[in-house]
Amino acid sequence: MRKLLLFLFMAIVGTFLFCVRDCYAGTFSTHTITHENLTRSYIKFVPSDLPNTVVPLVFSLHGGTGSAAGMSGPNSPWREWTVLAERDKFIVVYPDGVNNSWNDCRSDNTRVSTANDVGFVELLIDTLSSQHNISSRQIYATGTSNGGLLAWRLAFELSHRIAAIAPHIANLPVDPFGECPARPTRPVSVVLMLGDADSLMPYQGGLVTNNPAAGTVRSADDTVNFWTNFLGTGNSNISTVLPNINLNDNSTVTKYEYGSQSRAKITFYRVFGGGHSTPSITFPTTNFGTGSQNRDIETVHEFWSFLKLRLLQKKRPALPPARKLHN
Repeated sequence: MRKLLLFLFMAIVGTFLFCVRDCYAGTFSTHTITHENLTRSYIKFVPSDLPNTVVPLVFSLHGGTGSAAGMSGPNSPWREWTVLAERDKFIVVYPDGVNNSWNDCRSDNTRVSTANDVGFVELLIDTLSSQHNISSRQIYATGTSNGGLLAWRLAFELSHRIAAIAPHIANLPVDPFGECPARPTRPVSVVLMLGDADSLMPYQGGLVTNNPAAGTVRSADDTVNFWTNFLGTGNSNISTVLPNINLNDNSTVTKYEYGSQSRAKITFYRVFGGGHSTPSITFPTTNFGTGSQNRDIETVHEFWSFLKLRLLQKKRPALPPARKLHN
């Protein structure tokens, strides 16, 4: 009898601890929509008790070979978007790429989809805005790896809709054949996170996965310099070494902030010793030879602390001359 009571007690405690993070009144739903003769799919999370006022919209884009189901699954660090959405009352969408990939600005990449993913995301913005009271000035895109590269493309081509982006393990792509515009038409704020020991997305720039078919990206420094030049923030920054709370993860994080809170800005998180994985305190990942996972920060929480303060620029201010995305 005592063993049975102990078992029931542990089961109740375990359920409670699980529900502290993952049991709430918000709802997940799966949808399909037709865009340019393709049936596209996405998962939507709507928190409980949405206010009557306008609410933000966040797109969370999976990496290459990934999926919306995996990105929003219970063991994914990107599931944290739903925790924050329930707390702060905004809508999260996890779209699916065609054949598990996205068509980003790497025009020298022969392996990704050729689908019009920019048009797909814009259709989702219009569709969701017709269903919910979406703030037109608070639409954000974040993504990891190939999904982060698409977030860059959205900044270039949808700067009239996207207020800010949060690319993760995704350097600014090289576009040798000029597929994407040279720069956005409006300032777009960026929060970027890269691991300097990433074996797939080269921190120093070059071939993705060391494979010519996967295309080329700029170095981390060139990525930051491109965007600070575009925004006109200058190269001065405020650097903050974040607390190294996990001494066994072989990595640390430093944050570099360029620009002011009142204008478009860029914040860069350099994960020293970090590999091709998502930093997370809560969600450990298996190392498949892609480098260490940092366990000092929660990526989604860091991204949201930046994104929620960024608003779409109403007018296009005078911008400094842009460096070309392509060579």
